Amino acid sequence: MSLSHQFFLLKVDDQAHWHKSWLKLFQSNQGIKLHVDALRYIADTLQWIPTYNPSTKQAHQGLCWWGITWIQVDGAPVMAKTLGYWADLLSSEPAELELTGNYGYQVENDSNKDGFEVIAVNSGGYEKLIFNRDELVTNLRALSNYAKQVQEQGDKYYILHLGI
Repeated sequence: MSLSHQFFLLKVDDQAHWHKSWLKLFQSNQGIKLHVDALRYIADTLQWIPTYNPSTKQAHQGLCWWGITWIQVDGAPVMAKTLGYWADLLSSEPAELELTGNYGYQVENDSNKDGFEVIAVNSGGYEKLIFNRDELVTNLRALSNYAKQVQEQGDKYYILHLGI
């Protein structure tokens, strides 16, 4: 299982048949891939993007992390700006980006046999996320450019997002 989300710029004309091609796209090596940890790092700002969930046929905010999302003309300007700003910010950092991830800890075995695990003493800490700056910035900019194309030609294109 891939821990990357995939994004594809597709023609609106094919939108009615998305369910016939998404699996083929998912298995392909095309589109733009972003690692789930990079997306989690910027997750709060992704919630600002108006999106659509074709599985539930409902408007949505942000990405469907474990499913399919469409970014259409209404969400494209927010996505283009948000990802463009992230790309600009991260481009001034060292070539090897070291970012702070989720908080975690280790658990000990259930010594009391009461069904509850015990947190190991002094085991808590934040994940250290390491990314290649140039690769991440390039992918963020490319995805921002997808969104700009949708914004400018929304009657022709949309972005298909495939979660993990």
